[in-house]
Amino acid sequence: IYPRSATNQVKVTRQTAAEGTQSLEVVNALSGWVPHFCHLMRLSKGRVRMSMALRIEEGAGFTVQMRDPELWMAALGPTVVFTPGGGIAVNGKGLMKFPHDTWFRIEVELELGAARKDHAFVLRVLLPGEKTPHEFTGLPFKRGFRKLGWVGFMSGSVGGKRYYVDDFKVEPVR
Repeated sequence: IYPRSATNQVKVTRQTAAEGTQSLEVVNALSGWVPHFCHLMRLSKGRVRMSMALRIEEGAGFTVQMRDPELWMAALGPTVVFTPGGGIAVNGKGLMKFPHDTWFRIEVELELGAARKDHAFVLRVLLPGEKTPHEFTGLPFKRGFRKLGWVGFMSGSVGGKRYYVDDFKVEPVR
């Protein structure tokens, strides 16, 4: 978690949860990408899925990004932006709107390794009350991205706006 301060916070809360009784609360107080936090791992081949539940206050924005552990910024993997205005974007292209102040689910699925067939991922968004997720296929990422070593959450709003993450998983697809 970076940086640690009284105004930028990443903490476990019992205020709201998609599953169970607690979730991760992120308070965006400063400009830029702070606070940010990440999950480190070492996955190098096969099909993987990242999934989570999100609840985003109106005016809160952030980015979820995968990075290669050897090349970091030179080989960015799937990157999904949640805008303060309620949009979901990939590679600068708006894909859809999400509802503020309610839980919804996302999934990112992709193939890792040098032998994969493409340099693209699938994004699925399941909104409240819907039975079928919105699916976006063929979303490109940098060709150098082969291994997954870092999933980061970087803030993109100011003024004490909050978002919540619950039921975060990165797992092989069988």
